[in-house]
Amino acid sequence: MKKRRIASFLIAVACASVLLAARIIYYQIDRDLCWQCGHCYTACPQHAVVFDTLNGGLQIDPALCDGCGLCVQACPHGAIYQVTENDDDNTASVPAELSCYPNPMHTITCIHYKLPKHVHLAELTLYNIKGQPVCIRKLDKPSGSFFWTGTDKFGTRVPSGVYLANLIYQNNKLTMKIVKEH
Repeated sequence: MKKRRIASFLIAVACASVLLAARIIYYQIDRDLCWQCGHCYTACPQHAVVFDTLNGGLQIDPALCDGCGLCVQACPHGAIYQVTENDDDNTASVPAELSCYPNPMHTITCIHYKLPKHVHLAELTLYNIKGQPVCIRKLDKPSGSFFWTGTDKFGTRVPSGVYLANLIYQNNKLTMKIVKEH
């Protein structure tokens, strides 16, 4: 009985090792959203964020990136996204992204979104803390940004507080908190 447990454990570890080896996770910088502020550069402990002298701008070297995600936390513009690559089929899938700057906002904020390549339609809804929809946007471009002036669908200024932005595409939902101050 003891040999069976050990054999089952070793098989499980071997299977998990194969699955983990098939997925490599690293990060990339979206040049359209990057403001070249350098926050990601100073936050990266592996020095994977480098200046690309050929094309100009910051980029992340996948060979140096260990996937810690400190660059994502340091970036105030939401310009860094995670890439998962499968060695079996050599395809990369980029998850949806949602960010806004400034957050907290006073009178206006710029909401940035980026959809996966295979998605062509999505909806972004802003909800107040009571769960009531405040603003609804139909998104038909793979990426973009728009300004929210802190008004509802009727053009009335909304009060200060916490708002939730829900990006819904296919059967997926991505949520972000937006704080509106006086």
